[in-house]
Amino acid sequence: MNKNNWFKNNVFNLKKTVCALFILIGMFLGIFIFTQSTVAVPEESSALTENEFNPYLSVFADIAEKLKPTVVKIEAIQFIEEKSEELKKEHRLLQYLMPPDRSYKKINYGSGIILDDEGYIITNTHLVEDAEKIQVELLNDDSYTAKIIGTDPDTDLALIKINGATNLVHARFGDSEKLRVGEWVMAIGHPLRNNYTVSVGVVSAKGRHLDGSRSYDEYIQTDASINPGNSGGPLINSSGEVIGINSWILTTTGGSIGLGFSIPSNLAMYIIPILKTENKVTRGWLGVHIQQVNKEIANWYNMEKPNGAIVDEVIPDSPASKAGLQNGDIIITFDKQPIESVNDLPKIVSRTSVGKKVVIELINRDRKGRRTVEAVIGKIPDEDTLSNLLVNNWMGLTLEDLTPTLINSFSLPADISGVLVTKVDKKSSFEGKLKEGDIILEINNQQIDGVTNLFSIINQTRAGNVLLFYLLRSGSYFYLTYTLQESDF
Repeated sequence: MNKNNWFKNNVFNLKKTVCALFILIGMFLGIFIFTQSTVAVPEESSALTENEFNPYLSVFADIAEKLKPTVVKIEAIQFIEEKSEELKKEHRLLQYLMPPDRSYKKINYGSGIILDDEGYIITNTHLVEDAEKIQVELLNDDSYTAKIIGTDPDTDLALIKINGATNLVHARFGDSEKLRVGEWVMAIGHPLRNNYTVSVGVVSAKGRHLDGSRSYDEYIQTDASINPGNSGGPLINSSGEVIGINSWILTTTGGSIGLGFSIPSNLAMYIIPILKTENKVTRGWLGVHIQQVNKEIANWYNMEKPNGAIVDEVIPDSPASKAGLQNGDIIITFDKQPIESVNDLPKIVSRTSVGKKVVIELINRDRKGRRTVEAVIGKIPDEDTLSNLLVNNWMGLTLEDLTPTLINSFSLPADISGVLVTKVDKKSSFEGKLKEGDIILEINNQQIDGVTNLFSIINQTRAGNVLLFYLLRSGSYFYLTYTLQESDF
């Protein structure tokens, strides 16, 4: 082998050796770097995830820790007595079926929010209204007997008070009007007797009206878990402010399905001072039934846009009736405040002082311009009185079912059925036609057996139809006709 070949072969071998050495070094460095990265990177990544992706984790933990002392546990105790001995004496068979007399305690569990150093606590009416004893327990397990200061069933708010407690921590209330849909919120309470439970969710909706609630109630809807026992507890925003008092849930299971409802803090802050000084809320009353003005109604009345509230019923003897409001009038302003939607009017009227004279601007039912009327605001009647006004009045007639007592007092045949006219207003279309003491026996040859039945027959008719009344007056029977007008509906 010549020198040139030997040199070439050795150089080639040297190159292979060097390459192999670099490969080994690269593999070693790669393993070292990979090992270091697998140890260090997750630690840094975890810290970034907690701080950047979940910024509210520590915020809500801080809020919960700070506000737990402002929330109390409430036990509303009612003593129930079931007596069956008297019934057993009247019905011999029941002595074998009914248990003996017994007494027991019924306890409703819920929550409340401390308002101040004096021991005032806001909670729900449905939790405490029937209670004979109310026990309040603080975060430090101290227990006190509370008394009811005032309740407002219409908003489900109740004010109670404990005495003798010191160093109370009270909540700060925020502006519920500033709350936005999608904003994070927290609920604290005692669901199903699980003390001081915290749940987090978002504001799902605002201005919700629930079936059976007054139209001036506008609930905050949240998907934060609310269950029985959360009633009266706070709904809290990310600033640590109470912006709602938890009140209701809609459920198909008995527990939370993400449909919780809270009373807005602004409404609560309006009600609390009234309960503190007057023990109850007295609301103004106009005496109309209204509905929303939609696009079709707005076009019919030649309005530029749908706004206001159209009157579909004026309650007899109400402030609205005395002021001259009519079915079909559209209320545009009330006491100089614009009525943009049907929900505005009940809220404004309810906060108007009883006895105050207000100016109401209307679009006339005949679409011929506008007018203003003055109304003196009344006190909203109780349910029974209002029910009688609604059911037993029509076109200035006050009507009453013909009961056995009335039949005896008027010396009428025992098998008679009908409706008694007890009052005829001077402005009634029936003035001079019907009289107090008249008994309406039939309408359009259909027998009348009560006020509800009478209205059922009338509601099947239309403007322009003729009603044929068959009447009994002072022992004489006779017929009377009346042609229905649009204003009668």
